[in-house]
Amino acid sequence: MDFDFIAPGEKAALIAITQPDILQCVQNVLTDSNFKYHSVDTSDEFATRFGQFEYLPVIIHETFASNSLEENETLKIAQRFSMPVRRHAVFFLIGERFETMNTLQAFQQSMHAVINPTELPNMKAILDKTLTESDLFMHTYRDVFTLNSKGDL
Repeated sequence: MDFDFIAPGEKAALIAITQPDILQCVQNVLTDSNFKYHSVDTSDEFATRFGQFEYLPVIIHETFASNSLEENETLKIAQRFSMPVRRHAVFFLIGERFETMNTLQAFQQSMHAVINPTELPNMKAILDKTLTESDLFMHTYRDVFTLNSKGDL
């Protein structure tokens, strides 16, 4: 597991990818986008690390620590997180069986976006677009939540 200290206010990402070429590509994109990141090697590390920090993008490969999507315990863990836990992160799933930015496939996997590895050269644009859309969608929720917590609603 790579460990990098992330200070409050810095953008943080969590990576669950074991394929070296895909991992390197994702790390390069995150670095270029001014993210600090943590990479994990097992499903247990993923669950522990996710609970310790608020990550914005969480990027998982379909066969992370497994032989198939169906055996991917990390994906199952992410899918089972409660909504209050999930709502502060944006989940990406990389896999051969997916069509990049296919919203139905993403929904079926409880992810925000899916990416086919052939589209990794466009990963920065995909990351930026998905994070921006998520932020626009969640903006109203955050405003209402803040006003409600202050008693202004």
